[in-house]
Amino acid sequence: MALTLATTGLLEHFATAHQQELKRNAVADHVSVLRSRLDGVVQHDLRLTRTLSALIASRPDLDQTGFAQIVDDLTRRQRLLRSISAAPGLVIGMVHPPTADETMLGLDYREHPSQRQAALQAVARGETVVDGPSPLIQGGVGLVIHAPVFVATDQGPQVWGLVSTALDSEQLYRASGLTTANTELRLGLRARPDDTTPPRVVFGDPEVFRLAPVTATVALPNLTWELAAIPHEGWNPPSPTRWLIRLGGLVTAVVTGGLLHLLLQSTRRRINSEGQLRALLDNLPDLVWLKDPHGVYLVCNPRFESFFGAPEREIVGRTDADFVDPELARFFREKDQAALVAGRARRNDEWITFASDGHQELAETIKTPVYDAAGRLIGVLGIARDITERQRQQDEIRRLNAELESRVAARTEELAALNRELETFTYSVSHDLKAPLRGIDGYSQLLLEQHGTELSPEAGTFIANIRRGVEQMRALIDDLLTYSRMERQVLTGRQIELAGVVETVLAERHALLVERDIALEVDVSELTVRADPDGLRIILRNLVDNAIKFSRDATPRPRIRILARDQGRRVVMAISDNGIGFDMRFHDRLFEVFQRLHRAEDYPGTGVGLGIVLKAAQRMGARVWAESTPGHGATFYLELSR
Repeated sequence: MALTLATTGLLEHFATAHQQELKRNAVADHVSVLRSRLDGVVQHDLRLTRTLSALIASRPDLDQTGFAQIVDDLTRRQRLLRSISAAPGLVIGMVHPPTADETMLGLDYREHPSQRQAALQAVARGETVVDGPSPLIQGGVGLVIHAPVFVATDQGPQVWGLVSTALDSEQLYRASGLTTANTELRLGLRARPDDTTPPRVVFGDPEVFRLAPVTATVALPNLTWELAAIPHEGWNPPSPTRWLIRLGGLVTAVVTGGLLHLLLQSTRRRINSEGQLRALLDNLPDLVWLKDPHGVYLVCNPRFESFFGAPEREIVGRTDADFVDPELARFFREKDQAALVAGRARRNDEWITFASDGHQELAETIKTPVYDAAGRLIGVLGIARDITERQRQQDEIRRLNAELESRVAARTEELAALNRELETFTYSVSHDLKAPLRGIDGYSQLLLEQHGTELSPEAGTFIANIRRGVEQMRALIDDLLTYSRMERQVLTGRQIELAGVVETVLAERHALLVERDIALEVDVSELTVRADPDGLRIILRNLVDNAIKFSRDATPRPRIRILARDQGRRVVMAISDNGIGFDMRFHDRLFEVFQRLHRAEDYPGTGVGLGIVLKAAQRMGARVWAESTPGHGATFYLELSR
């Protein structure tokens, strides 16, 4: 009896563990989809805010009309945004849409009680900051993204102000699927701005976080979201029957069948004499029965009684034909015979209707031949488990996956269309913009050659400025075309000699290195890396040009060092100079297009070079970063695969 009780406890333990695992896996799949959607929606707005910051940094004198035009072009398909504002000097001076003017224009972030801290933090750190959800200036609740704007001056980068975008919280939750999912699961979403601040629940049920939920994290600048979920009925349904009904899984069923086989291989009289064994059979949540080789019932449990709608005493000694229609009885008999012929367990899924109340269940049925100790066939043991809920969850996961695949396909097609538009634009830039530049350059050259003696010195200076502007515009167009091609170009990695690529790039700059009297040190050994040759040349060319430019006034003389070191499966290159350097606070802005940390008048350039470096590195699966101290030079690192 003690052994029987222990066996019962063991069965219940494994059944509970298996049930919990199935539930957690299903909830985890759903939470993973929700986390991806939520992160994708917010990341889209982050990119939009940073793009606006870069555009305003290149046009700090932008007025409301120009601001509205830029914002309208960028947000034509954006439905979640409540407002976008620009705040020169941290005072809101431009707003879109115009309907937000009355409540927002003239607001000073330094004096606003709820948004002051995040706004000042964005400026102090020189980084994008996400705040909220919190009350919006124009009413309602939303997520606010602040991106600082810096402009280049004689004294270095100076704060221009802020660009801020506000997303409506309810629209965000709806677009991310949280609102719909909250009807299927108990969800909770809480926000934590830093490790010292207690998390704040912003959506769903706070109680979820205390009930061993499945969780997923969305990491945003200055803000972390934790998404938690549990089933609506909880992990342990209150009914003992429901607690065991979803044990699910072929392994557990076979274990149960094996135990029952050991219990039922003796005679029915011995089974009835073992009260504890009978109690175990009666309390199993599955339908359990035993037939002799001719299909006559020998024993069954209460769950099976509800299927036939008759007590065990009326079922024993009879066959399926006495309780179900002839076609279903033949089906049951065929499955019994298949298990007997195979000599092992056979499984099938089928919909069954309970005679007791008429409800239907999708049952996973396992039929196993049973033999006594002497090897004589006793009959067929059957176990049927309700898998209706498990099937529903699997169908729901398939539906969600199909929906996600459909959205991915639609987004892929949309991106393909955008790429086609970008190619058309690139062609237009390459041909239509360069043509008038060539005309301006040619005519200004003719004017100097044929009428130079007739022009005053001031007129000659004007023409020289025109030609320099044309050259700068041509360089900017070339860099933008290179950046655009790098965005679309497929870079193929292959093994190449690093020394050969470095030698080619330095040979192209040999005359300039000699003219500037630059001390050059190169040590790349005989290393090979896996990279795209064209992409690697573009990266090194821009980094060397950068070092030449910013070490121009170094004393006693400019110095550039190019080193490479083997680090096992990776090679790290370092391109160092002894130039003016930069403040590490602005490191993340360094590789953004049109972001300049020094005045163009002092150090000419297009502001695109390091953006091309980052894009090429990303396309090759490489990594690039920099370290510097103002006045003590800079070192740019490039990590490549072996």
